Amino acid sequence: MPWASRRRNPSCNFSVTGSCTLFSAPNPQYSNPQSPYLPKPYTPNDKWSQRAQREGFRARSVFKLMELDERFHLLTPGMTVLDLGAAPGSWMQYAVTNVGPKGRVIGMDLQAIEPIEGTTTVIQDITDTAGVLKALAALNIDHVDLILSDLAPSTSGIKDIDQWRSIELNQSVLEVAERVLSPGGTCVMKVFRGADFDAFLRELKAQWSTVRTAHAHASRDRSKEIYIIAISNTRHREHPAR
Repeated sequence: MPWASRRRNPSCNFSVTGSCTLFSAPNPQYSNPQSPYLPKPYTPNDKWSQRAQREGFRARSVFKLMELDERFHLLTPGMTVLDLGAAPGSWMQYAVTNVGPKGRVIGMDLQAIEPIEGTTTVIQDITDTAGVLKALAALNIDHVDLILSDLAPSTSGIKDIDQWRSIELNQSVLEVAERVLSPGGTCVMKVFRGADFDAFLRELKAQWSTVRTAHAHASRDRSKEIYIIAISNTRHREHPAR
């Protein structure tokens, strides 16, 4: 059964706002404590965080994308890139320098993102697929070449629940990818490894042209996260019935 049509785990209570706000200035009033993907506070307490601060990046996670890009050649000039769960914006900072002036970088998150020159940011719950599509349509975008997602759920401390919530978020990413990713395009997702990971990976391999996994050296030592790099078929897939 395709992941997009699986029933959601009732223990995972996601907040779907349906909001879509384009903005070009920070909005300090915006907050959503019920968000399933609140970004971790930026604390410069290790070499990666300190390096990010020195080089002007907003979070240490930028070095994960750098490594993935070096290994898999993700970003090229002229691309249209969609970053889902983009706050605080370090992946957008890196992406915009690689797609060049003819490319586009769009970041979506429940939180407002401080403006990044050459990019577009949208306040949008990415678990609301219709809202994501509406936001892209407002930007005159019907297809993107690359989807990036460094999403992580708000952790409960219960490993199995946190891992399932991670897969739930990536199901939402895949729902968007099924509708807007160009043929031959790439989707990069972060997933927590656990009991459901192997089944999730098998289903991806059955539906996508190429699926690879990678661990980023900039990930924290105790992290269970792994990145999936999925390349779509050269033709659009049939969307499952809703």
